[in-house]
Amino acid sequence: MYKRQDLAWDIEIYDARRPVYSAKRISGLQHTVNAPLEACKTYRWSVRPVYPAKDGTRNGAWMRAAQAGTQADGLSGREVSVAHAYVQDFPALEVDCKAK
Repeated sequence: MYKRQDLAWDIEIYDARRPVYSAKRISGLQHTVNAPLEACKTYRWSVRPVYPAKDGTRNGAWMRAAQAGTQADGLSGREVSVAHAYVQDFPALEVDCKAK
């Protein structure tokens, strides 16, 4: 079993057509995006856990919004090998039109 402090996160942000930002092995529960995002635009984003295992490091499932009509509430995982994050229904990240 891993310890909570050993858990890290990968994050990906997508516009309508392509990935625009990614970061690997973020520790903690906060992250500052160090790339410019366009104002007045909505992006999609996802995270996945990265944790130590006996045989090395493991990646968890990418998180996505639960689909309507399913029993899951909030976020649910889907393996990145099954479908890339940018084609899934992930939580929205809206950049305010007044953003600088």
